[in-house]
Amino acid sequence: MSMSMSGILGGSKLGVEPILKARDMADKNVEHLGVMAYTANFQWLKPRKSPGDRMAVSCDLHTTTVNRPAHFRLEMSREVDPREVTAEVVGPPGTTDCRLSLAGNKGTFTPTHVGMHQLIVYNEGEKVAGSPINIRVTPELSKISFPGMDPCAIGSIVEVLVS
Repeated sequence: MSMSMSGILGGSKLGVEPILKARDMADKNVEHLGVMAYTANFQWLKPRKSPGDRMAVSCDLHTTTVNRPAHFRLEMSREVDPREVTAEVVGPPGTTDCRLSLAGNKGTFTPTHVGMHQLIVYNEGEKVAGSPINIRVTPELSKISFPGMDPCAIGSIVEVLVS
C-alpha cells in the first residue's frame, strides 16, 4: 500500500487528483474501472523537465580570497519549489555554509580556507544545470609577507628566491 501512496503523491505533484484511496487501489476486490479512470488522466499530461533542468546556476568568478563573500546567481522556472532548492560548498576542510536568497535568485558563501572549492546546487535532490562550479580560494594578499629588498637600487639586478 505504501507504493500506491507514493504513486498517488507523485500524481498529485503532476496535477492528477486521486479518485480512489491507496487502500482501494491495492484491494483486488475493487472494481478496476475506477483505477483505469484514474490512470487515464495521466495520458494528457505534458512532459515536464527533470528537476535539475528546471533551473541553472552561474557564477562570474572562478577565484576569490579567504573571508571574502562569493556570490552566484540562480535562474529558475516557475515550476521550481523554493523549499526544494539546496546548495553546498565543498572545500578542503569539508562543507562550508552557503546562504540562498531565493526571492532575489542569488546565493552567497564565504570561504574560510585556501584551496579548491566546489559549489553544488540541487533542486529536489538533483544537481542543476551549471553545477558544480569550481572556485579557487587564495589567501588574503595582506597576509603574504616577504623579507624585503633593502639594499636594492632602481635598475640594479636583484636575485629573488621564492620558496
